[in-house]
Amino acid sequence: MTPLLSIILPTYNGGLFLREQIDSILTQTHQDFELLILDDGSSDASMVIADSYAAADQRVSVLAASGRAGQANRLLTLSQAACGEFVAIADQDDIWDPERNNKLLAAIGDGAMAIGRSELIDKDGKRLGTSLLDRLNRPLDPALKLRALIEPMFSGHAMVVRRSSLNPAAFASPLTFDWLMALDAIYSDGLVYVDDAIVFHRIHGGNQVNNLDMTTDPGRLSAALIREAFLNQRALRLKFWLVLSYLGRSNIVPFADRQIFAKFADRCHMAWYSHWRSVKPFKTALAQEIKDELGCFSLIEEDRRYFGQRMDKLAAASTIGAGFREVYDRIKARQSV
Repeated sequence: MTPLLSIILPTYNGGLFLREQIDSILTQTHQDFELLILDDGSSDASMVIADSYAAADQRVSVLAASGRAGQANRLLTLSQAACGEFVAIADQDDIWDPERNNKLLAAIGDGAMAIGRSELIDKDGKRLGTSLLDRLNRPLDPALKLRALIEPMFSGHAMVVRRSSLNPAAFASPLTFDWLMALDAIYSDGLVYVDDAIVFHRIHGGNQVNNLDMTTDPGRLSAALIREAFLNQRALRLKFWLVLSYLGRSNIVPFADRQIFAKFADRCHMAWYSHWRSVKPFKTALAQEIKDELGCFSLIEEDRRYFGQRMDKLAAASTIGAGFREVYDRIKARQSV
């Protein structure tokens, strides 16, 4: 019998925390699921642990693999093997709240995706008293459709997505797959946010993605923030163009909307990256067109204003000072949390 939910779990040298995560999955109150595990060439006991669970529980399957392919490729393989109506992605070192899947499946309705809050824990499982989004100083509001185009605020480990709304291209982009999956949902059948702590996301220094600096000094300038200040505008342009390009090709987004994204992806590419570009790399007129046409996607004035400010920044001449100003503002916001 086909399960309602497919849970996919890529592993790589995750033996230290893997049992705790799998146990939290198998003891979910929602029991109509399959758990698919694929190892990416671990040198520790991850495969032995996964095989032991598969031997003891028919809901657990370990897919055959060899060598290293990377997390995104392993997730693509797992998602293609999934047969449930819905798909959930599990990190190897987290702990799921027992009601995680029940709450998300109850909330999703006819939407493409439901996502909940991710609370942080340390390597010993102790709660750190903050959520992942609080630590990143980002809101999670599906109604902020324009902000979602320029700021990733979505965690794959806290999602349930309808399998028919899962675009394989999300795993082939240089952008994070969970950001793109959420954008597909927001710009198609919708994303629902459940403001409950459904996942306890472990920060232990070895995370493949969210390797956060948990320093108690929020004013300290890390090397990453300094680097971002120097590359700020260039990185923003690249990410925005990649987002527009992705949505312009997505088979999840309605065709008419896809055409709008594709048009501006082409125009931004011409302005920023073509050797035929003008001396001024991003004309104010193009920035205004983007604000006008994409602004129609959002009903929230604050969202449109924030998006407009970011587009004005892309239109401005590149300056290191603007990058440092943004980093400074982010630190001040973190201090006020």
